[in-house]
Formats: sequence, structure tokens, C-alpha cells
Amino acid sequence: MASIIARCREYLQRKSVFLFFLCLLTVIILSCLPGNELPSLSWFSRWHGDKIAHIIMYAALTTLALWSTYQISSSSGWTWQIRLAVLISMILVGAALEYVQGHWIDHRDQDILDLLSNITGSLLAICIPWRKPRYHATDHQ
Repeated sequence: MASIIARCREYLQRKSVFLFFLCLLTVIILSCLPGNELPSLSWFSRWHGDKIAHIIMYAALTTLALWSTYQISSSSGWTWQIRLAVLISMILVGAALEYVQGHWIDHRDQDILDLLSNITGSLLAICIPWRKPRYHATDHQ
């Protein structure tokens, strides 16, 4: 039974790494689309949908990064260091993509509010209280 649980955890961790890179690729592609190719929806801009989309994308990206590193952080006790490293990495990714948008992508601007929305999404994901599972295979052998 313990080996089955260990295999399931390993499988889920590999899946979360794959999903993290898929989500990262999606964020990069969406960030690098020329501005004239983006849909223009009146309700979207009225409700600051762009900022909400940034918050959701970076919260998902940060959550997947945390899930990918869960095994490392839970076994080593480096939980806060890994969270800090993930947060700094997400801030750097957001800042780099905003820089690229402002300097190399047609019809796109570098926007500090987009960067602040990215940081807000990452902070929301970091602040979620991650708990270890209640069932540990080693406890019931």
C-alpha cells in the first residue's frame, strides 16, 4: 500500500511539473501576442478584466510551481525558502515579460499595473496555507 501511495505522489508531482511548464508557456505566448491581435471587449476593460486575468494567471502559475516543489520543501524543511524562491522567480518572469512587451512587441505597452497584478496573483498563491496530507504511508506500516 505504501508503494502505491508513493507512486501516486510521484506521478502527481510529475504531472504538476508538466502543468507548470504548460501554464508558463501559455503565459509567455499570451504576453507576446501583438496588441492588435488581442480581442477588444468593452465589458472586459470596464471591469479591469486585464488585471483580473493577470492575477488569475500568476496565481495559477505560482500554485503549480509550489506543487512542483512540494516534495522538496516537505522533505527538506525548506518551506519558506522555496516559497520565497518561487515568489522571486514569478516576479522576475512577470517583469521580464512586461519589459519584452514594452520594447519588442508591436502595439503593446509596458504597464506597471500589470506587473503589480502579477505580483498580487503570486502573493495570493504563496499565502494559501499549504498543509501536509494527513495520511502518511510511513505512519501505517
